[in-house]
Amino acid sequence: MKNLKTELIILIFFLCACNAKDAIYYKLVEVDTLLSCYNDSCAKKALDAIKPDMIKNNENRAYYNLLLTRYNYCEKIAVKNDSLINFSIDYYTKNGDNQKLAYSYCFRALVSFHDYSEKVLLDLKKAETLVKKTNDYALASKIYGALTSFYGNSLEPGESLKYARKNFFCANKTSIQRLKTCALINLSVCYYDAGQKDSAIMCAKASEKFAKQLEPYYQAYIYYNLGAAYFESMPDLSEKYLKKSLECHTLAQTYKLLSDLYLSQNQKEKAKQLWNDALKISWDELKAEFLASKAEYEFETEDFVSFRNTKIEEISALKSSYEKKLKNKALELGKKYDFKIQEEKFRMRLVLIVSFVIDLVIIF
Repeated sequence: MKNLKTELIILIFFLCACNAKDAIYYKLVEVDTLLSCYNDSCAKKALDAIKPDMIKNNENRAYYNLLLTRYNYCEKIAVKNDSLINFSIDYYTKNGDNQKLAYSYCFRALVSFHDYSEKVLLDLKKAETLVKKTNDYALASKIYGALTSFYGNSLEPGESLKYARKNFFCANKTSIQRLKTCALINLSVCYYDAGQKDSAIMCAKASEKFAKQLEPYYQAYIYYNLGAAYFESMPDLSEKYLKKSLECHTLAQTYKLLSDLYLSQNQKEKAKQLWNDALKISWDELKAEFLASKAEYEFETEDFVSFRNTKIEEISALKSSYEKKLKNKALELGKKYDFKIQEEKFRMRLVLIVSFVIDLVIIF
C-alpha cells in the first residue's frame, strides 16, 4: 500500500511537469497559428507573454527561436546573426523533425535573402528537400516562392519559372488566399521574363482583384506586373500602373521598366531622374542593365567622361554577377554530389545490417 502511494505521488508530479511543459508548448503553437494566419500583432503579444525563464527545455527553446525568427522576417526586423535559428536547426537535426527543420532552414535563408548568396541558396535547397517529406503545402509554397525570386534575381528565367509553377501548385493546395495571390504575382513576373506575355497578363489580372488585401510591398508587385504586361500595347496604361507600383513600394525593377518606357518615348530626362534612385537599391544583375542604359544616354549626349566611368561600373557589376552565378552552380553540383555520397553510405549500412540479421538467423 505504501509503495502504491509513493507511485501515485510520483505519477502526479510527473503529470504536473508534463502539463507545465505543455502549457509553454501550446502557447508556442498559438504563436505559430497566428503567424500562419498573418496576424503578426497578436503573434507579437503572445511571444512577449512567454518570458525567457519560462522556457525550461531545448524543445521549447528551439520552437521559440524559430517563431521569433519568423516574426522578425515578417516584420522586416534586421537580424544581426544566426545564433537563434542555428540552435533550432541543430535541435531539429538531432531529433529528426523534418517539418520544423525545413521551416528553420527556410527562415534562416529568408532573413538573409537580400544577400543572394550561396548560403541562402543552400538553405533553400535543404528546405526544399525536407519539405518533400511532409504534406505542408503552405511551407512548400513559401520555399518555392523564395527560390522563384532567387533565380529571378539571378537572371535565370527558366529556373525561376519552374519554381513559380511549383509555388502556384502548392499554394492552390491550401485555403490561404494570400499564398495564392502571391503565387500568381510570382507566376506573372516569370511569364513576363520568359516572354510569355499573354500568360503574364492573365496572371496579373487575376491577382489585381486581391491587391487591397495585401501589404503595399506585394501591391507594388501586382501593379508592376500589370505595367509590364501593357508595356508595348498600351504605354499610357503601363505608365499609370508603374507609377502606382512606386507609390506602394520602391522596387528596382519598376524603376527600370519605367525608365525604359520613358526612353522608348524619347523622354530621356525623365529616365535619367529614375536611374540615380534605382542604382541605390538594385542588385548586380539589374544594376548592370541600368548602367548600360545610362551609358548609352551619356554617349548620345556626348558626355564621354561620364560614359567612361559608367562603363567601368557596368563591367564591375557584370563581373560580380557572373561570379555569383558560378558559385551558385558549383554549390548545386556539390550538393548533388554530397547527396549521392550520403545515399551510397546509407545503402552500405543497409547491406551490413541485412547481412548481420541473416548471420544471426543462421546462428540461432
